[in-house]
Amino acid sequence: RGVSRAQVASWFLLAIILPMVSFCVFPLFFPISLIVHAVSWLFILIQVIILTIRDPAPEVVQRRRREGHRPPDKPPRRGHIIQNGFCSICDADVSGTGSKHCKRCNKCCAFFDHHCVWLNTCIGGRNYRLFLVLICSLAIYLTFWIVCIIAVVVAGFTQLANEVPALNTTKSEDGLEWIGFDLLPMVPLVGWILVDVVTFLMLLVFDGLIIHLIFFHYKINKEGTTTYAFIQKQRKGASLLFQRATTDTVTGNSVGGAAGTTTTTTSSSVAPVGMQQPQQ
Repeated sequence: RGVSRAQVASWFLLAIILPMVSFCVFPLFFPISLIVHAVSWLFILIQVIILTIRDPAPEVVQRRRREGHRPPDKPPRRGHIIQNGFCSICDADVSGTGSKHCKRCNKCCAFFDHHCVWLNTCIGGRNYRLFLVLICSLAIYLTFWIVCIIAVVVAGFTQLANEVPALNTTKSEDGLEWIGFDLLPMVPLVGWILVDVVTFLMLLVFDGLIIHLIFFHYKINKEGTTTYAFIQKQRKGASLLFQRATTDTVTGNSVGGAAGTTTTTTSSSVAPVGMQQPQQ
């Protein structure tokens, strides 16, 4: 499979988070804060790499590929690919593996849950637990550094600045406040605060989305279902609601047209002249 746009975006965001957060929190317990941040960021990166390269396909599909089978580049857009437990694209019997053929990855995924566009891979039985570890790790990582950014900004505007050496190492030059550390170059205080605010808002949005995702997976696990099954159920429910909304409750016919006219058929709704009921 090729690289998706969402995957490129996720790698870009992961790359810029490292210098931005490090720049924001370096005054706090320097250099321990930078070391802790680098280690935690590296832990997240390793999980992302493992999830990206780990093959979620069932063993029988992996074996067929090792034997030289190559599926067509573009699977059919419509129709059932897996019939009676046999996948015609992967050319393998996947019965009993809970597999679904992902048209984005163009291969079967064992105990399919969903296709993650950010990792550009399917999530299923072979990597679902690692996926949960990743999103929980991301939530802890983001929450922790959000708190650290808040702490260092609050300290910079209060008497607590005296307890943070880097915040206490400032100088004024041409009316501009500078902040720095003995081992790092001085930076404008207003620039540092601006980066802190932007980074804080960015992490806050990401953290909210990740925590929402964690609660969603907690919910579907509690219900014993999957993301795919949940989405299919939602679509089916929406389709039924639409069908009910566009059906005349008296005649049972579909409502059509802008004026709200009902579409009827002559054979079912209009009786022949000789069969009409006499008027009372």
